[in-house]
Amino acid sequence: MGTIYWPPRKAEDKVIKKGISYTLENSDILTAQIPWYPGRQEFLKDIGWIATLAKDHHRKLIVNMDWMKDDRKSLRHSPWNFQDSTCKRDFINSALEVCKLYNPQYLNLGVEVNFYALTNPQDFRAFVDLYNVTKKRLSYSYPNTKVSVSFQLELLFGIHRNWGKKASLEVFEAFGDNFDILSISTYPNSSGTEPSNLKNLKILLNRSQKPFGIFETSIPSNLYSEEKQKNYLKTLISFLKESERCQTLIWTSTADTENLDNKALWINYLGLFDQNFRPKKALSEWELCYKLKKN
Repeated sequence: MGTIYWPPRKAEDKVIKKGISYTLENSDILTAQIPWYPGRQEFLKDIGWIATLAKDHHRKLIVNMDWMKDDRKSLRHSPWNFQDSTCKRDFINSALEVCKLYNPQYLNLGVEVNFYALTNPQDFRAFVDLYNVTKKRLSYSYPNTKVSVSFQLELLFGIHRNWGKKASLEVFEAFGDNFDILSISTYPNSSGTEPSNLKNLKILLNRSQKPFGIFETSIPSNLYSEEKQKNYLKTLISFLKESERCQTLIWTSTADTENLDNKALWINYLGLFDQNFRPKKALSEWELCYKLKKN
């Protein structure tokens, strides 16, 4: 179990330290979700601070290579593509260096990759080929790191209200079950369904016998009551315990994030705490499960 801490862009050191402290207290695994594109010199360095926290505090480590823009409509710092030989070489080398330097327990070579299949299907096929080559290299050199990509659950089933109604399970099948863990991102609010409805998660798990993990999830407390946020977490934890295949559960944000330009978006309200570190109701559910897991 782990929460992700997104440091405020403008904050005093004591505020950031408080956020890190809460994250460590409520997590046994830390996530470094880092922007990647060919030639980005800061990529490996940006992993470092979270990797150091994980090592110093005896926490496991997840590294996510996040190469799509935040709106998931194009590649970061484009133009470039996965068919280019320089890009391929840089991608493989970056993945190998991550494992060499930080020895993560989990490495996702892409985040919510099914978005890219809808925006650029031809280059997505090139990415799948590159993924398979990269995974083979990693499995040989770093067999203790579990390699995958993450899939956005609502999009797979065509119920993401901002991306049309076409199901895209063939995107999942394009990988041929060639991952060490089925990595899932799920945000029930993106489909407008009731948060406690786990029907599609159950269907997806029947398509693979691999262990799985929830690598991103939450529901925003500005669209749902704190009570519903808590009940979603409680229902999800109960389901994951019964499945006996789940290896990790990551709550997207330790605390609510800042509203840039006074635009209050749902992504700003995914935390277990609000911006002022006032505990929300879901925190008690998280702490109870985390305490039982530790004991």
